Amino acid sequence: MLYKAVRSPNGGPPLLDHHIVDDEQQERNMASRGFVRGPDNAIKELEARERSVAVAAAERADTDRRLSERAQAEARAVDDTTISHIPSIPETPIHKKGWPKGKPRKQVER
Repeated sequence: MLYKAVRSPNGGPPLLDHHIVDDEQQERNMASRGFVRGPDNAIKELEARERSVAVAAAERADTDRRLSERAQAEARAVDDTTISHIPSIPETPIHKKGWPKGKPRKQVER
């Protein structure tokens, strides 16, 4: 039997999901989805995932201090949308002014 621990949306102790596998192929398939042997290992795996997300969010917060004011405001806006850790901010495309590269200009006759 394989287990996967997830956090309840309301907090509290982790919830365990379990699957019974019949062969090694199914076990590899479920392992690729985050399932492990034993409920204790599932909880340890959940804590390790949460810890890695928390470390990535802390590293991002450290690098945010070196961003421009505009980028810091953008990061704050994304952070305000959720209560969970966000390890990276989605990139906002920057539209450059000017004529696109590779596009020929019309020739104006004078």
